Amino acid sequence: MTKLETVRALNDSGPQLQIVESVRTLQQSLSLMHEDLKRLPVAVSTETAQTLEPLARLQQDVTQVLEAYDKVTAIQRKTLDELTQQMSVSAAKAFEQKAGEL
Repeated sequence: MTKLETVRALNDSGPQLQIVESVRTLQQSLSLMHEDLKRLPVAVSTETAQTLEPLARLQQDVTQVLEAYDKVTAIQRKTLDELTQQMSVSAAKAFEQKAGEL
């Protein structure tokens, strides 16, 4: 570009207006981005909480299942102990009976 073209171009405000408009658009975009970034931690924490909520319930469910399993196991042990006792008593009676017959 020659000096004359440069001087003539200085009188043309079109490129300057375009630059100013581009700067305004950029500032608006930055402002919107800044607002979005302010909301991001809330959105992330909300999303994280919603994602982790089933895991919290899973822990409770597992605890309940383990407690129920412990109860069932305790009942089974008690029942086995009672059956063992009954079988021992029955075996002792049968042995005494056989011994009495001899």
